[in-house]
Amino acid sequence: REPVDMTSKPAIDTKEKRLGVVGVGTIAKAIVRGVIKAKLFPLIVLSPRGRTNALELEKEFPGIVSIAKSNQEVVDKCKLIVFAVLPSQALDILTSLRFSVEHGII
Repeated sequence: REPVDMTSKPAIDTKEKRLGVVGVGTIAKAIVRGVIKAKLFPLIVLSPRGRTNALELEKEFPGIVSIAKSNQEVVDKCKLIVFAVLPSQALDILTSLRFSVEHGII
């Protein structure tokens, strides 16, 4: 395999866009920190799931990270959503949310 060029432009234009994260556990915290370090998104909206971790990230990255009041608010504010929930919770959470064709889900 050829090495991946990590310095190339992302496949999506992230300028002035928000990344949403539903489920803020240990893995999501690492993802958020990596995204911020790489300057991939100027704003990140977290769900209230995993409130302790969400509050920690909001305090660590003021002006970049905010906490939504609900999972639906994350979806409403962001076009690209990272779902970092337990597999046993994923179906219930995903089916409870309203998406548009413009949303991307990771």
